[in-house]
Amino acid sequence: MLLHLLNYLRLGIFVALLLSGVQVPAFIDQYQDTVTAHLSEARQNLAPYRQDAERFTDGRLDALIVRYLGNSDPAIVAGGRNLRALVARVTYLNDLNQRLSQQNSLQNAWLMMLQPDRQLLSEAQQSYSYQIQLNPVAIGWGVFSGLLGLILIDLLFGILIRSGRQSVTP
Repeated sequence: MLLHLLNYLRLGIFVALLLSGVQVPAFIDQYQDTVTAHLSEARQNLAPYRQDAERFTDGRLDALIVRYLGNSDPAIVAGGRNLRALVARVTYLNDLNQRLSQQNSLQNAWLMMLQPDRQLLSEAQQSYSYQIQLNPVAIGWGVFSGLLGLILIDLLFGILIRSGRQSVTP
């Protein structure tokens, strides 16, 4: 009877991990959509400065920033700092968006786990709605998650059972 209960528990854990794993590709898509939206907004905010750069500094934003920073008016200098930060933000988001677009699902998951943009990841989590995508990538993630979880649980139970037997044996 106990063996049957353990098998049902393992099956339940497998199903839960399978359903969690199926969510991974959809969440990666949500994260990438969040990055793309922020990039679009930052580019839109930068557009008037690009026009000014075309008009006053032969299209060079860096030269426009230098002009702002070299001004004697503190308000214009502050604007130059803000422009420099905006240019850096667009560059950062563009690089991140390209990385996410050019990598496969596994590489993107790895990037999100090891080097996430915490603010964008949090925003993606808040706007994420659970969904089940039935495509090969999602199914692969689900099966991989379920099997990996079962293997880890079986290893853990094996270690616990062996250590329990060793402590009981005289």
